[in-house]
Amino acid sequence: MNRSLRIDDRVLGVRVAGSRGLGVTLLGNSPYGGVERNLLVTVARPEGLFYVVFVAPDRQFAQGQQGTFPKMLQSIRFQR
Repeated sequence: MNRSLRIDDRVLGVRVAGSRGLGVTLLGNSPYGGVERNLLVTVARPEGLFYVVFVAPDRQFAQGQQGTFPKMLQSIRFQR
């Protein structure tokens, strides 16, 4: 658990596998040194809460947010 994390930006609406969810960016100290930025994405599902956390060093976060993170979200499929 990283107790230094704090909300860095507003909560955004997102879509994951056709379901509505929420995304929020968190900023805090990395346990490996420096500053890390996290993107927490949550989706309420009938079977429970789905969540995924993307973590990157602060200076590289924009790269992930522009490329890797959306591709990973697009690859998620929920069972119907």
